[in-house]
Amino acid sequence: MFKRLFNIFRKKDKYDNFVINNKAVIIALEAETKRRLGDFNTAAELINTAIQMENDNDMYYATKSLIFFDEEKYNAALEEINKAIKINNKVQKYKELRQKVMQFLN
Repeated sequence: MFKRLFNIFRKKDKYDNFVINNKAVIIALEAETKRRLGDFNTAAELINTAIQMENDNDMYYATKSLIFFDEEKYNAALEEINKAIKINNKVQKYKELRQKVMQFLN
C-alpha cells in the first residue's frame, strides 16, 4: 500500500513539472513574438523567465541569442548560442546562427 501511495505522488510530481514546462514554452513563444516585433527588452525578460523555469531547453538559449543578435550584441549572442549547442549539438540551425554571429565579430 505504501508503495502504491508513493507512486501516486511520484506521478503527480511528474505532472507538475510538465505543467511548469508548458508555461515556460508559452512564455518562450511570447518572447519570440516580442523579438519579431522589435520589443527586445520585453523579449529578454520573457526568455529569461522561461530559462529560469526550464534551464535545459536549448531553444530558449537560441531565442536569447537571436534577441542579442538583433540588438547587435554579438558577443552575448555567441555566448547564448554556444549554450544551446552545448545542450543540443544536433541542430544545424544553431550552428548556422553561430557562424552568422561570428561573421559580425570578425
